[in-house]
Amino acid sequence: MSADMKQKLSELYNIASKDIIVLSNIGFIDVDNSQKHIENIVKENIVISYMANVTLEKGIDIFIKTCQMIDNSNPNKYEFRIAGPIIDSNTGKLVDAFTSEFKTRIMLGQFTVNKRRIP
Repeated sequence: MSADMKQKLSELYNIASKDIIVLSNIGFIDVDNSQKHIENIVKENIVISYMANVTLEKGIDIFIKTCQMIDNSNPNKYEFRIAGPIIDSNTGKLVDAFTSEFKTRIMLGQFTVNKRRIP
């Protein structure tokens, strides 16, 4: 229970705040020290995603520049994904150039011009 929940409980049931004790759940978790849990963690790339209509107005160019800066300083540690419809051929070319350069850059969505899907 958080301090905020304590306040709500006090107000809802008319219990004096001094009579409510906030206790974390962590105190009730048994820890098995015989296993080293850190060894079981799968190390994967961090995924950074853009999810919206893929347009310059929504900042796809800024997203791409930011991803390139991140990848330049930390090569192959991140996976970049773009998800959303593209209706502008210039934006499509920008995204294609970005995603074709590295396998860690992925486009999820479709590219359409005048409501026709472009493969």
